[in-house]
Amino acid sequence: MYIALISVYALCLSFLQFYSCVHDQWNECTDFSPPVAVMLMIFLCLEAFLFLTFTVVMFGTQIHSICNDETVRHQARHTLWSSPVKTNTCQGLQQWWKKYSIKVKIPFNRK
Repeated sequence: MYIALISVYALCLSFLQFYSCVHDQWNECTDFSPPVAVMLMIFLCLEAFLFLTFTVVMFGTQIHSICNDETVRHQARHTLWSSPVKTNTCQGLQQWWKKYSIKVKIPFNRK
């Protein structure tokens, strides 16, 4: 999810840069000519938007799989030991949060 936040930040910075360049009429704005600078900003915005879309969709599908108990690990467990037990929407997510401590979920955890 942090990549989505960085993408939003890049979009905000590029819009602010474009606004400041238009407001100053491209005087001392960039080392490039105005058409090249606009093309670079458009490419930056397109890339940031694509990364934002990709990461938000991936985050949503992961949360959906956890909430609906559709992960591969849970499917294998249900098929090996018992019949599948259907849980409500957020019970799978609650079980996951109860099972693991918060220290497991932090990527920069020091032991």
